Amino acid sequence: MIQKAFPSYLHKEATKIADFLQQNDPKNFKIIGTEIVYLNGEVLELPQRVYFGEYNTQSLTLVQEQMLNCLYLCHCNGHLREHYLRELLIVKEDFTLPFIAKLFGDYVIEIVKVLHSELPDVTRDKLRDFFRENSLYQKRIESRIASYWDLFYRNVYPDFKKYVGYQLFQTTIK
Repeated sequence: MIQKAFPSYLHKEATKIADFLQQNDPKNFKIIGTEIVYLNGEVLELPQRVYFGEYNTQSLTLVQEQMLNCLYLCHCNGHLREHYLRELLIVKEDFTLPFIAKLFGDYVIEIVKVLHSELPDVTRDKLRDFFRENSLYQKRIESRIASYWDLFYRNVYPDFKKYVGYQLFQTTIK
């Protein structure tokens, strides 16, 4: 399943990541659900949620570590999602884009605020293209933004257009 989350040129690396996770956490390692996206014309299946711990990554290459960090953006722990988002914002590789895009619709406002304030312009431009290639996914993210605002943040941001998630999305897709 991890292979399907990354472009085909990274399948060998993805297999190493899967083996690494199985070796480090064979009992607790889980992936729940997937979402289909396209990256440069290639179909990928992003995990909706992953469950595994944090490990010493000394045995991984830089690219493998970046790929593992992408998976952490799907982690059940919001603190880990936020931490690894900051790590990935400096990475210029396109394979990170679907994972970063997923966080636009996160319910943890601290994560959305990190994206809003720290997302590099070059990544924002690439994400604009990514969302154009994934119009259905874009609509799902927009729906999540509105739903989480309604559920959790309506009292803090009575005007939806002042909600940081809305502002982030609007400044990225336009």
